[in-house]
Amino acid sequence: MSQKNESYEKVDRYQQVTDRIVTALEKGVAPWVKPWNAGQNLPHNGDSGHVYQGINLWLCWGSGFADSRWYTFNQIKDHGCSHVRKGEKGTPIVKWLFRDVTRTEPDSSGNDVLVTRRVPILRVYTEFNYEQVEWDPKHTPKAPVVNGAFDPVEACAKAADLLAKAGLTVHHGGDSASYNPRRDRVNLPLPAAFESPEAYWSTAMHEAGHWTGHESRCNRNLTGRFGSNDYAAEELVAELVSAFLCTDLGIQGKLQHAEYIGNWLTILKGDKYAVFTAARLAREASAFLRKDGKTVEDENTADEEVAQVAAA
Repeated sequence: MSQKNESYEKVDRYQQVTDRIVTALEKGVAPWVKPWNAGQNLPHNGDSGHVYQGINLWLCWGSGFADSRWYTFNQIKDHGCSHVRKGEKGTPIVKWLFRDVTRTEPDSSGNDVLVTRRVPILRVYTEFNYEQVEWDPKHTPKAPVVNGAFDPVEACAKAADLLAKAGLTVHHGGDSASYNPRRDRVNLPLPAAFESPEAYWSTAMHEAGHWTGHESRCNRNLTGRFGSNDYAAEELVAELVSAFLCTDLGIQGKLQHAEYIGNWLTILKGDKYAVFTAARLAREASAFLRKDGKTVEDENTADEEVAQVAAA
């Protein structure tokens, strides 16, 4: 099937992406946590060199392939007699398109007025990893994109600087990591208690994610009780904040709360928009921590509107 035909299939694209992430979670794998130390070789399009971000990054990591290069069906065909091996299944890659939609809405006085809104449209394309293709020897693909090696010491220093500039003060002591919204306080064990500096900073980023949810910052719902879906949803946002920032800084991330995988599965299976909403909230939190008005995930900018569009 060609890339063009695939993209316009009448399929539920939100469900397609959610199902991929659910499948990974059912195997006990959080696809947003990179399980190997491949810092400089992030998943990217093998022809254009475009490095994937956010949900696309998770989808590629969750596929289990070691090679970082990905191609559309038509790109593979352009490499001479290259072809996808029989029986290989592609991986969905998300892309957002936009269109202006004009509709009648009531204004503040209750009068109907024409309002034009920029509406995101989700497209899902199928791509294949380099390892899934029989390549024509006369049309060898480009070498993998190498984005520069990450220095763990420098990465941890940048993490400390980021949190300091955001205004977060970490209190050390005890044997657990937590954020107390009533006291507006992040607490972490002493750095020496962690298995590595990177483990310390990935945990710090997770708790900093919770810290952004305070009503004076990003104002998320932090009232969920332990074990509830609201509590698990906030844990998912914090996980994604840590994943976004650790990927950006070059820190080897780690799943902080594997015990919530069951709750996350319940949420995602019950709401096909949930992972997009969580990504939107996590990006807002990441932008707050960065203090530069930019998000780590620039590729899926439409996520900010997905929840509103879905509910409309």
